[in-house]
Amino acid sequence: MENKTAQLYYHIGILFYAIAMADKKVHEEEYNKLKILLRQKWLQYPDIDEKTNKDNALEIYNAFTKMLEQGTDSEECFNRYRTYFLKNKPKFTDELKALIWETGQSIATSFAKKNKSELVILAKLRILFQD
Repeated sequence: MENKTAQLYYHIGILFYAIAMADKKVHEEEYNKLKILLRQKWLQYPDIDEKTNKDNALEIYNAFTKMLEQGTDSEECFNRYRTYFLKNKPKFTDELKALIWETGQSIATSFAKKNKSELVILAKLRILFQD
């Protein structure tokens, strides 16, 4: 990752993977939902310009895919995101947190609605955002 913006979006991708992997398996519906949301929401996110938004969405996708290929544990990924978030709170505007929350909720409900594991990780995220 060559810059701090890329690191931000990379860690958001790690979080989305943690949510999808909460039940120890990333379902095809969750993966597909992420791709749809990246196109529908993240490419429209009011960042610097269209190219930057594409780069940021790609960074999220790449992080998610890398964690999936490595079979990384959900809890480990959430903790990595949490550590990054706490060290970089000013980067997380209310608007960005709202989009992260909306995306996380959508991923969690895309396969058989939310299960207990996903509810736990979403609750941790909600607490993290409220502190």
